[in-house]
Amino acid sequence: MNETISNKQGVSLLVLFTIAGNLIFGISAEAKKDAWLALILGFVITIPILWIYSKLLSLLPGKNIYELCLTAFGKITGAFVSLFFIWFSLHLGALVLFDFNVYINVVGLIYTPELVISIMILTLCIAAGKYGVRILGRWGDFFFKIVFLLIIFVPLLSVQNMKIQNILPVLQGGIKPVLSAAVSAYSFPFGETIIFMPIMAMLQDKKSYFKVYLAGSLIGALFLLIITFTNILVLGAYALSINYFPTYITVSLIAIGDFFQRIQILVSILFLLCGFVEITICLISASKGLSKIFNLKDYKFFLTPCALLIINLSYIVFNNDIESTRFMPGFDHYYKIFITALLPFLVLIAAKYKLKKGKKLSSKEPSKTSDS
Repeated sequence: MNETISNKQGVSLLVLFTIAGNLIFGISAEAKKDAWLALILGFVITIPILWIYSKLLSLLPGKNIYELCLTAFGKITGAFVSLFFIWFSLHLGALVLFDFNVYINVVGLIYTPELVISIMILTLCIAAGKYGVRILGRWGDFFFKIVFLLIIFVPLLSVQNMKIQNILPVLQGGIKPVLSAAVSAYSFPFGETIIFMPIMAMLQDKKSYFKVYLAGSLIGALFLLIITFTNILVLGAYALSINYFPTYITVSLIAIGDFFQRIQILVSILFLLCGFVEITICLISASKGLSKIFNLKDYKFFLTPCALLIINLSYIVFNNDIESTRFMPGFDHYYKIFITALLPFLVLIAAKYKLKKGKKLSSKEPSKTSDS
């Protein structure tokens, strides 16, 4: 199955994947009005991690993270390591689905059962996965333009509600909360781009892995920076920290005369478009991992089972709104750093060693045959 996407489509999908949850929930509230600074630091931390992802993909161009795990560690150990990435894909998909349910139940369909919403969303995601990554890439390229216009549109209309004193003084609470929030910003959303590696492996230009990763993450960071600045300037530190959907509140305050107001639907459109892409990519990533473990050529066989797992996980792992942001309190950052940074680095070292060893063995074989 030959599915490929262009660099432009790869960047578009990565941007939508990166900004999905943070558009609604914002960056970690612990930095308060210095959240913009934490976002910048979080992105800087991410750059060497993106380099690791790109180096991994460059070892065997066209092969995804699961194939690299099998190459680096062998069939049994490689399958075990792959399970970490499969679990992370399912867990992230469940988190985004849970956020979908919370958001829709709070601001829209109050009396609609969450299961109905989950089934409808996952049905669309399964359909997108069945059509393949090439179609998803075209879809992402088209809707990226709409998301771009909406993100520029919101701060321009919010200028009348902005107060510069809301962002000053910088570092009033010290550097410690900012550094802690920067780690949170790395964990969510930048580190989660490890899930994007199976999609990145399908780039037509196999030499552009790092360029696409960096461009997509940078544009995503800029979009989040614009939204974060807007929320801080409009709401202030206190209102920002107590609101579960700060961007929704910011947009709800926009009113130009008596004819242009109540445009919160823009936020819903942004979240639905980006969240749909993120869940679909999580679904495809987990399905590709299982297909490699079970040695099946077509990953689409696992799309529906993985979707059912995501729906169940969204109920099992998260019991209420608070738990969605406090999964494994005190351990969440270590859990994400292990899967998104340490584990890929270990795979890179093992894969390079295995490939180097294989080259040495292949170079010795001709000399042995000539001696005989």
